[in-house]
This record gives sequence, C-alpha cells and structure tokens, in this order.
Amino acid sequence: MNLSRQPRDVGNILLDLTRRQTSNLSIALARKVVDQLGRQVVLLDRPQRTADFAVLTAPDVPSALVELGCLSNPVEERLLQQHTYQQRLARGLVRSIEGYFAADAARLSPPLQNSRH
Repeated sequence: MNLSRQPRDVGNILLDLTRRQTSNLSIALARKVVDQLGRQVVLLDRPQRTADFAVLTAPDVPSALVELGCLSNPVEERLLQQHTYQQRLARGLVRSIEGYFAADAARLSPPLQNSRH
C-alpha cells in the first residue's frame, strides 16, 4: 500500500480499515484451516487462537500460523513421521487454502446478471 500521497489523517484511516479487513480475512482463513484439518486429523479442543506474532502483522496480507504438531509430545512425534498422516495434513491444508481463495473469488466477482433476450 502506498499512502504517501494521502493526507496523514486519511492515510491513517485507510491503513486502519485495511488492517481490519485483513484481520477479518485472516480469521476466515484460519476457520477454513481448522475446518479442513479437523476433517483429516484430531485437533485440540480450542484449535483456533489469536496472537500478535510479528510474522503475521502485514497490514494487507491475510495470514494464519498453523501448528501441525508438537515434537515434545511422543504421540504427535510418531504421527508426524507417518507418511499417511503427513498426507492427511497436506490434504487438509490444500483444501483449506483452495476453499479460502474460492470464497474470496466469489466475494470479489460481480453477480451474474440474468438477462432475457
């Protein structure tokens, strides 16, 4: 985003609106990831959480941090080494990202007009 030509107040408002929209889109992305991964593997009781990680703070890029397991947990460590488990995780991630972009494309596409000749 280039706001250098905007008055400071206008730039701040536009940046705030962008951050809010990005935050909403990030939540939608995270919901897709949780939904799809939950169809593939067992998740924590409360799998979707929020935090202000420095790597997720771009004002105009929706983002989600996905933790697929914890190597200090012997059960998860064993699962993460299994090819079939890795495939289920990958499938869930791919489907969630595809679903996110499909929903985003539908949101941005103008509705089809029903024309009669």
